[in-house]
Amino acid sequence: MVVAITGITGLLGRNILFELLRQHRQRLQELKVFAFGKAQGGKSLQARILDMMREDGAYYLGTADISPFADRVTAIGWQLEEEGLGISSEDMEMLRRTPIGLFIHAAATVDFRDSPNVRDALQRVNVTGTARVAALCEKLQIGQFAFISTAYACGMEEGVILPGTTNFEAGFRNPYERSKLEAEVLVREFWSKGKLPQIKIFRPSTICGRLLEPLPGQTNKFDIFYAWLAFFLRLKAKKLGHPGYGEFADIDIRVCFNPNGGLNIIPADYAAKALLEVCRSGTAEQDFHLVSPKESPNQMGIPLMFDFIKVALPPFQDSVPEQLSPLERLYYEKSVGRIYTPYITSNTMDFRVDSLLGNLPEGFPECPFVGPSQFVTLLEFARKHNFGIS
Repeated sequence: MVVAITGITGLLGRNILFELLRQHRQRLQELKVFAFGKAQGGKSLQARILDMMREDGAYYLGTADISPFADRVTAIGWQLEEEGLGISSEDMEMLRRTPIGLFIHAAATVDFRDSPNVRDALQRVNVTGTARVAALCEKLQIGQFAFISTAYACGMEEGVILPGTTNFEAGFRNPYERSKLEAEVLVREFWSKGKLPQIKIFRPSTICGRLLEPLPGQTNKFDIFYAWLAFFLRLKAKKLGHPGYGEFADIDIRVCFNPNGGLNIIPADYAAKALLEVCRSGTAEQDFHLVSPKESPNQMGIPLMFDFIKVALPPFQDSVPEQLSPLERLYYEKSVGRIYTPYITSNTMDFRVDSLLGNLPEGFPECPFVGPSQFVTLLEFARKHNFGIS
């Protein structure tokens, strides 16, 4: 089996890789993975992958000896923003002559801010970059193309939401959501013109740390609710004069959220397992929500998270307060409140999972629901890493 994965060092990309290696551990010679990425921080892509395998993959695979697994991974250096993708002639020749059963495009810029620079980056990477990847696959021997989008490509839709929903008129919370829907449209156009073989478009919701495989809570990416809490931890450290989790601090920000809403959260390891199983199923269906069957209620999760980091807030609000203090303006107009308030104030989004669950075999693990104990597991791991605060 030959699989290509872009965004290999990202949260979902690495878990897909680890799961592939775990599934083939008794027959590693049957697996070859082309891992697309780039050098960073003075390290080659190959060195980054080896570090990732030692520091994270070893736990998933249950062994300190990652050499036999790393040998099955071939690093393909590229630049997603370059015409031709910057792939060397030697690597391109190797890709051309090797039939690739499954090509997974997970690389993307994930940025919920809205500014000219951000919009430009999202267009270059998420839209134009996806077109370049599809054009690359047109030249290769590809059996199946899987594109990783987002559940929020549906925009401001509420209530029951089908996985293939395409409605530019619904409006979007940010340019990121729109960029992923535009990329989906490009993938479908390539397929409809016969330029791509079988396609599958996966729309994951909020991806959190692992809850099925070791380490519990493991993540390399502290964004979404982790980043939201990190903002309050910085304010807390400034008020107390030192960082720490051992004592409460009052932060005078009236946080608003929809008490009847929730956040759909899916563990990274479950997402990887489900994606690979659907691709293996042979189904002709193209659209899949990669989400939890039910939301984690705001009324449960949000107070729990603030209690965990020992931040005391004024009473929660149902909507953004009319008269904002300077600190609240910082929150709502210039930082994480501006980014995440549209999500935690939205009504229920019932992402339908029929196509996903209908293509998972009997005995496949259920998606772990992120309830109180699971939230604590995720937050405890984040605390060990200071929520990504350097």
